[in-house]
Amino acid sequence: MGDANFPETEFCGRNRDKLANSIFRVDGGDSGGPNFTGVVVEVNGNYLLRETGTNTCCLTEIGLLIRYDSRSVNFLNEPVSPFTSMNVLFSSWFRWTLIILGVVYVWTHASYFQSPEPADETSSIFRKLGVMESRLISESSGVVVSLVRPNLLWTINDSGQTAELFGVHESGKLLCQVELTVESARNQDWEAISAFKLNDIPHLLVADVGDNSIQRASCQLYFFPETQFEPAEEVKKFTLTANRIDFVYDGGPRNCEAVAVDPLTNEVWLIEKVYYESKQKQAPGIFILPLAEYLSATEPGKPKQGKALRIGEFPIRNVTGMEFSPNGERLVIRNYLSAHLYEKLAGKNWRETVSQSEPISVPMPLQRQGEAIAFTADSKSLIVTSESIKQPIWQIDLETYLKQYQAAKQD
Repeated sequence: MGDANFPETEFCGRNRDKLANSIFRVDGGDSGGPNFTGVVVEVNGNYLLRETGTNTCCLTEIGLLIRYDSRSVNFLNEPVSPFTSMNVLFSSWFRWTLIILGVVYVWTHASYFQSPEPADETSSIFRKLGVMESRLISESSGVVVSLVRPNLLWTINDSGQTAELFGVHESGKLLCQVELTVESARNQDWEAISAFKLNDIPHLLVADVGDNSIQRASCQLYFFPETQFEPAEEVKKFTLTANRIDFVYDGGPRNCEAVAVDPLTNEVWLIEKVYYESKQKQAPGIFILPLAEYLSATEPGKPKQGKALRIGEFPIRNVTGMEFSPNGERLVIRNYLSAHLYEKLAGKNWRETVSQSEPISVPMPLQRQGEAIAFTADSKSLIVTSESIKQPIWQIDLETYLKQYQAAKQD
């Protein structure tokens, strides 16, 4: 990786030359990140994390190595061969049972977890746009590109903070703050923000849907016309009244961090977040809430009641973000390690596309706790941010990556 991504010569006390094939265990701890065991591998000069989810039948997924500055990392041994590494990881009969079950599972779902190595270095698709400069943005759990200004990003903080969204230049400079005023509005656990058009007017949607304990009586969606303003030296502050929908899930409470609006139908999509270590047997659900049904009856500031209906499932756990592209032709879903890209099938709607096709795995840049994801205005690249203060804003060139992907697939 370039110096901007991996400047230190040592990683958690280990020389980076000795990283390859090292086995380690990561404890997310207070940072809220995932707990897992894995092996570091090197591909085209990049250090990749080949994760082994020991509590999920050893499902294997490859993503760029996360930088665990704020987490406890315990290396289990000195660098060894991959074969020795596997012996150490699965020495007990119990873990052998898990890996056998994992092989069966991955075999039946192989297309979801396979991603050909790019023809060129993966790092060539990443571009650091800037850093979130304001300390007011401490947990960027959701991000979206403005439909009014292509170089403007809207982001929100995670649970327990102010009911505000922040307008940020793609370079990271804070331009404005918008406070939502609506009956009983608060940031219980804001997790996502999405952009869409309603009667050709750009709108934003903020989703208060986080529920780690899976016991909320209801969750909230706030939507409102996108604030238009002229950037100035001083941070501009606005207050606006939003429409609000209080909703429940079909089948009871769910934890969710991934919410987006289908620009072709104005249906709100929500994907359940199921942790790797969860004993839940059912795959994470995909739910929809038709926004149009609530528009005519919704008065600003007056909450309406809704229900999100389950329409399918997504086979990958720890989903933290999603977004539809502005042109309506792409859908991206991410977790902590990688993203999964769908391209709309000709003549099919998004429900049919997701149920009848398989996503392409897209690697993510180094992030402390990356959860948010969005498309650029031209639908050709992705924008990702991370929780914690002063975190980088990354752009991922999808067009270049897809060319690499197809070239590697043909080899």
